[in-house]
Amino acid sequence: MLEEIFGTELKIKILKLFKEYERLRFTEIKEILNSGAGSTKSSLGELVNYGILNRFDDGPKKVYYSLNKDYKEFLFKIFEIEEEFSFKHDKQKMFVDFFGIRNK
Repeated sequence: MLEEIFGTELKIKILKLFKEYERLRFTEIKEILNSGAGSTKSSLGELVNYGILNRFDDGPKKVYYSLNKDYKEFLFKIFEIEEEFSFKHDKQKMFVDFFGIRNK
């Protein structure tokens, strides 16, 4: 569902990190997600260009990213709806699998 909005799963994972952290360095994001530098840098660049993330340079090699406060509540609501939808879908799937019911 969120792939249609943001384009890639990596961007979604990056945005979900900011539910837990106020700001993160590029290397921290890369290590937490266990993703390549090129794809992470590209995704972060697009999110900064869209205005969803803010980029702060703290010296030549320290780059921090934080979620734009204008998008914070909106994104949290989207993630909440997505989690709720996913939970209901999984619950329905378990019920169907348990009873062997198939929709025709």
